[in-house]
Amino acid sequence: MTQPNSRTIVGLLMTLAVASIARAEDHTLRHTAIINAPVEKVWDAFASTNGLRSWIAPNADFDLRIGGKMRVNYHPNGVLGDANTIENTILSFEPLSMLSLRATRAPAGFPFANAIKNTWSVMYFEPMGKSHTRLTISGLGYTDDAESQQMRSFFDWGNDATFQQLNEMFAGKASPDDRNANNRSTPVSKRQLVKEVTVAGSLAAVWHAWTTNVGAKAFFAKQPQIELTPGGTYNMHFFPDKPVGQKGAEGCNVLTFLPMQMLAFDWSAPPSIPALRNSGAKAQVIVELTPVGPSNTRIRLTHTGFGSGADWEKYYDYFDKAWDTVLGRFKTTIDHHDTRMVRADETWVDGATIVSIISHPAKRQDFEITVPASTDEVWKTLTTPAGIKTFVATDATIELKPGGKYDLHEGTPNTVMAFIPNRMLAVTGSAPPQFPNVRKGGTWAVIYLDKIGDKKTRIRMASVGWKEGDAEFDAAYDYFLKANATFMNMLHRRFVEGPV
Repeated sequence: MTQPNSRTIVGLLMTLAVASIARAEDHTLRHTAIINAPVEKVWDAFASTNGLRSWIAPNADFDLRIGGKMRVNYHPNGVLGDANTIENTILSFEPLSMLSLRATRAPAGFPFANAIKNTWSVMYFEPMGKSHTRLTISGLGYTDDAESQQMRSFFDWGNDATFQQLNEMFAGKASPDDRNANNRSTPVSKRQLVKEVTVAGSLAAVWHAWTTNVGAKAFFAKQPQIELTPGGTYNMHFFPDKPVGQKGAEGCNVLTFLPMQMLAFDWSAPPSIPALRNSGAKAQVIVELTPVGPSNTRIRLTHTGFGSGADWEKYYDYFDKAWDTVLGRFKTTIDHHDTRMVRADETWVDGATIVSIISHPAKRQDFEITVPASTDEVWKTLTTPAGIKTFVATDATIELKPGGKYDLHEGTPNTVMAFIPNRMLAVTGSAPPQFPNVRKGGTWAVIYLDKIGDKKTRIRMASVGWKEGDAEFDAAYDYFLKANATFMNMLHRRFVEGPV
């Protein structure tokens, strides 16, 4: 008997897939995202050994043939083939277009060992011009069985994490030197205190720990006071029985946040530095979360916005040690559970901008462009009046400090919420007169700059704070899907074609 070719198997697979959807359409998982790389690179990232090792795990291999294996081992001391190895068998493929896999070996302790035997996945790779790829992952074969439905929820999260991890790999990461991390030769007013740790907890568990009183009490302080809203309280009373002013982190507030992704708050000086403490001086703390596999999360904490002088040196030294203690304690207390994270409901391209609408865990809209400029050039363009004028014909007023003005147009009094120089800027939102309630406030935007090369930067903007079930906010949401894309396209033209 001759072996059927890949196109014959594709046809058979598609027949099976259609039949499965017809039987249990509601159980089919289908995730789609636009990846910031050409289709050849996205295909290689999945369908080659070197590609897998570049972003999934250092212990991985791929045998591209019908019946070949895709093996991955996330364990830091693991060896391919041991009990921690995940194995998928290739059912069919069409190079640069489609890849279908069946999970044929789960790692030790996998809780859905029976349910996984009946499922398979199909990945579609669709070029979107020369530099982007639409990637769709469909999970098939789920049933009404309780174990199967629990596994479906597990992979609902897992596929989201895959998209985020893949885009992160193609975007590249800023080096510690780019962030001035812990650089003692730099004046304290220009430093960024950066700490990173990976913990054995899901994204949802880690977010809960940083943003709720119950979660923070387990690792941070005896008596947290958290109101998760811009301007809300973010106090940590380490010594709640002591008098006011001696309880710990007091008078602190949430600056901004992106659900399941980023939290920024201001942070007071410890009582051991009384002059700074009594002056009410504060710096910023930005906590960013990234999933690592289905059950681990990387925490990056950036403490920035220090002042000058000997007391600020003491402040810096104090928290250089204190954050190590906090994060170390976090690793031993985090509760491990899994749930889904941020993922796009729909994604499309508007000019040079990738636009996504998101409903979970909070309603938001995302915009992304890539420009031929350094992060320093982009930062100056977005944070100085002269820079804004290079792509928007307006006289802007900008005060780069938390609570400072960020007015791009007359009559739109926005404010700076939080920032990390050359990397992140969060500002309050505004709206035109036809949306009076939205205009009063409630929405905000977070802009990230990702260094891809010396002269290449990915710019991501998320707009959040949208009220559910409010007709005016719904209309404004639709308005800004186009208006924000227009803003990003203007910014893109500024770097591609030159200043206006």
